[in-house]
Amino acid sequence: MTIDFGIDLEDAISELQSEVEDALNFMQSEFSDQWGRAERYYAGDCDLPSAPGRSDAVKSEVRDIIRAAMPSIMRVLLQSRKPVEYIPSNIKHAAFIEQQGLFVNQLFNASGGYKVLYNCVMQAAKLKVGPIKTWWESDPMPRYFEMNGLSEEEAEGLKQSPDIEVLTVESSPKLGGLFDVTGRKYEDSGTIQIEDFPVYEFFVSRNATNLETARVHGHHRAATVAEAIEMGLEYDGDWSELTGTDPEVESNSAAATARRGYHPDGDEQASADPMQQKILLTEVYCKFDLDGDGIEKRYCFMLGGVSHEYITHYEIEDYCIDLPCLDPQPYTVIGRSLADITIEMQDNNTSILRAIIDNAHMANNPRYAADPTTTDFNDLMNNAIGAPIKTRGAPAVQVVDIPFTGGALIPFLEYLEKDTEERVGITKAATGLDPDALQSTDKDAVLNTIQLSQGQIELMARNIVESGLIGVFRKMLRLSMRHMDKMQVIRTKGTIVPMDITMFDPSLAAEPNVGLGTANHEAKMATLNFVLQKQEQLIQQMGMDNPFTSLSQLYNTLEDIVEIGGLKDPGRYFSIVTKEMEAQIIRSKNEAEAKAAAEQVPPKDPTEALLEIEMMKSKDRQLKITADTKSKELEVSATARAKELTLQLEALRDAESIDVKRDQMIQDRVIELRKINADKENARIAKEQAANDGARESAANESRREPTK
Repeated sequence: MTIDFGIDLEDAISELQSEVEDALNFMQSEFSDQWGRAERYYAGDCDLPSAPGRSDAVKSEVRDIIRAAMPSIMRVLLQSRKPVEYIPSNIKHAAFIEQQGLFVNQLFNASGGYKVLYNCVMQAAKLKVGPIKTWWESDPMPRYFEMNGLSEEEAEGLKQSPDIEVLTVESSPKLGGLFDVTGRKYEDSGTIQIEDFPVYEFFVSRNATNLETARVHGHHRAATVAEAIEMGLEYDGDWSELTGTDPEVESNSAAATARRGYHPDGDEQASADPMQQKILLTEVYCKFDLDGDGIEKRYCFMLGGVSHEYITHYEIEDYCIDLPCLDPQPYTVIGRSLADITIEMQDNNTSILRAIIDNAHMANNPRYAADPTTTDFNDLMNNAIGAPIKTRGAPAVQVVDIPFTGGALIPFLEYLEKDTEERVGITKAATGLDPDALQSTDKDAVLNTIQLSQGQIELMARNIVESGLIGVFRKMLRLSMRHMDKMQVIRTKGTIVPMDITMFDPSLAAEPNVGLGTANHEAKMATLNFVLQKQEQLIQQMGMDNPFTSLSQLYNTLEDIVEIGGLKDPGRYFSIVTKEMEAQIIRSKNEAEAKAAAEQVPPKDPTEALLEIEMMKSKDRQLKITADTKSKELEVSATARAKELTLQLEALRDAESIDVKRDQMIQDRVIELRKINADKENARIAKEQAANDGARESAANESRREPTK
C-alpha cells in the first residue's frame, strides 16, 4: 500500500484561510479584553465605580511596578558586550567563537536593537509578550554602465537579463553594424531589519505550545498598497479588493486608546491616490509538503483582505517572529505579565486609598444641623474661615463632627503594598538602596534584600533572552552570512579588526550571558581583582613565558575590569597584547638578557676556571681554620687571654724595634752604597776628562810641527 504525500496549493490555501481565521478569533476573544484592561490600568485607571462627591484617586500599582522593573531589566540585558554566548562543539570553533558573539551583538545594536528591545520588554510587562520580527530587507542598488561595439544578439541578451535595465541602444557611427548600449545594473544589496510590533497584530493557533510546532502564526496588520508593492508583492487582482479595518481599531480600540492617550481614527478619509489606499495584509508562517516528498518545509504565505485572499508564497529557512516573555507558562505560547499579577492589587489598594481620602475630607469638613426658621442658611453655607452665622436663638446651629478613622487604614494600605511587592518580587527597599549609606541597619541584611529582589529581575531578564534574543541573534547571524559581504569589521579589545564571517556557524548552541546564573558586578570585580593579583605575581616570579598565565591573558583581565566599571573602550587605557606580540616581547627580552650576559662576563679559559675553583676551596679551608681558632680562643679563660694579649703586645713591640733597627741598617747600607757609587762615578768622569785633555794637547802639538816640514 502506497501513501500519497503532499498537498496541492489550492487545498493548502483553503486550509490556511480557515486556520488563520480561527487563530485571529482565538486571539481576539481570549486576550483583547485583557490587553485593554492592562493598558487602562497602566494609564492610571481602574474598574472601581466612583460616586459623585467622593474621591476618584487611583493607586497606580501596575504602572509603579513596571516602571520600577524596566530600568533594572534593561540594565541587566545591556550590561554585557555579549548578551548571548555561543557554545563550541569542537576545537575548530575556539578561534572564532568570541568574534561570532561580538559580531551579532554589533549587528543588533546597529539595527536599532535598544529601541526594539525596550518596546518588546514593555509590551511583555503589560501585555504578556512582545513580538519581534527579523528579516532581510532587499534594496538593490543601481549601477550605470555604457558598452560600445556590441552586436545585435549581445544587445538583445542584455535586455533579457533580469538584473539589467537597458536604457538606450544606438547604432555606433564608427563601427558599422554594431551598437552602443547604456543601462543600469542592479546589484544585490540590503540590510538586516528587526522590528517590534503590537501584540494584537500577532496571531497563533489556539493549541500551540511553541511557534516552531504551531499550525499557523504570523503578523496581521494594515498597510498601504505602496508598502505592499515595496515589499515585492504582486497581486493579479484589484488591490482595492483587499481592504479591511485596522486590527488596532477593529477589536483593540480600548487598548489603543489607553496606550495612545487619545482615540484612533477609525473613519480615516481614504486617499485619492490608489497607492495610499489601506489594505489588510496577513503574513502567515506555516509548514506544508507542497512538493510531495514527504517532508514538510517552512513557508510564508501572504494573504490580503478580510477574506484572506492569496497573494503569494515562498519557502523560508527560518520563521521570522520571536516572542520574548517575562514569565513564560509551560506548554503555551502566551505567558503572563506583571500587569496580570498586580491588576487585582491596584483595585484593592485604590479602594483603601479612596476610603482614607474620603474620611479625611469628611473629618475636615463637618456637616451642620440647623433650624431654618432661626438660622440664615446663606451664612451657614459660607465656607470662609471665621465667617459669622446670624441666628435668632441659641443654640441655633449644631456641628455634627465626623471622627477621622482613616489613620487606622494606613497600616492596612501599607500591608497591601508590601503584599504586591512580594507577589512581583520588586521591593522598594531594593530600589536605589546603598548599603554603605545605612547607619542603623546591618549591611549584610540589606544586601540580602537587594539580592532577593535582583533575583526576580535576573529571572525575567533570563526569560527574555531565552524566549526571544537567542532566536533573534540566530536569525541575524544566518541572514548576515547569506546576504552580506564575507569581509566585515568587528570592534574587539578596543580596536577595529577585519573578520571573515563565512567561518561563523549559526547552528551552534547558545546560552544567555546575562540574568539568572551569572554573578553580580561586585562578585565579578572581586574575582577579577584576585585573578589580576595572581597573574602579576606569577609573571614577576616566573617570567612572562611561565606555564600559568601570559600577557594576553593579563590584558583580558584588565579589559573585563574596565568594562564592568562601565567604560566601553578599554583600548583608550591599555594597548592590546596578542599572542604574536607576546611571543615577540619574550624573544626580544631573552635576546637582550643574553647580550647583556655576554658583555658582562667574557668566556673563561678552562685552566683559569679550575684555578679559581681551587682558590675558592683554599679560601673555604682558611675560613674553616679561622673559625676553629676563634672557637678555641673563646674557650680560653679571661686570665689566660689577658696574659696572651700581654705577650702578644710585647712581641709586637719587639718586632717593631727589630723592624726599626732593620730599616736603619738598610738605610745606612743604601747611603754607603750611594757614596761608593758616587766616588766611582767621579773617578770615571775624572779619567775621561784627563783622557780628553791629553788628546787635545797631542793634536795641538801635531799642528805646530807641520809648517816646518
